[in-house]
Amino acid sequence: MEIWRKIKLAFALLSRIPIRASGDLKGTTPNEAVPFFVLVGYAVGLTYWIFLHLTRLLHLFPPIAILLVMAVVYYLFDLFHFDGLLDTLDGFLCQKDREERLQIMKKGNVGPFGFFYGFIFLSAQFYLLSSLAFNPWLPFMVGPFSRWSLVLLLSFSQPAKEEGLAVICYPVLPRTFFWATVSLLPVIIFLPLLSAVALFSTIVITLLLRNAAGRIIGGVTGDVLGALCLLSELAVFFGLSIYSRARL
Repeated sequence: MEIWRKIKLAFALLSRIPIRASGDLKGTTPNEAVPFFVLVGYAVGLTYWIFLHLTRLLHLFPPIAILLVMAVVYYLFDLFHFDGLLDTLDGFLCQKDREERLQIMKKGNVGPFGFFYGFIFLSAQFYLLSSLAFNPWLPFMVGPFSRWSLVLLLSFSQPAKEEGLAVICYPVLPRTFFWATVSLLPVIIFLPLLSAVALFSTIVITLLLRNAAGRIIGGVTGDVLGALCLLSELAVFFGLSIYSRARL
């Protein structure tokens, strides 16, 4: 029952799936939820897999099918991450000092940087998902690895401020990272080549964002975690798209 409670906490943090989590999340120690982030990623991947198959069975017009799949995944898992991405873009790209950047990110009002580059992001994701929809196992990969990237970032970074969503996830102990990585083993065993591509893409984007966040705002916030989740998805989509084209 204790394990199940921790899994529910992970889903409560990273999804809109109506699972009741016992206890107050703000009083939860990080190791209660963080090791199970990858399990939420499996749910993301399974949602991609199911709905891509479903739209194929319904013979939907391909662009409409991709929009439908994205709408479902975003509603269940990614809308609050997208909000974090927009806030991060506005905060990182403006010409302000550290404190002003953090205030911009905290307010959450969508500015020109977030609006423009958010649109570019969605367009790129739409294009890449369309190019991979012929094999639903390819989009499945983005779920586990993008959520694993959150654990990776938390393992070797620090919070940018003393309050907020990111703070409750620190510190991430070595055993937390170990069990989160072990959770990837099923997909690594059954899809080793795709996993290698996804793992490389995830590590690269995580390192880039970690360095940028450290330089610009001095660490990680909840918005940065949300941004990483989506940027990791896009990076995995991109890596798998290159891999699939090279195989043709």
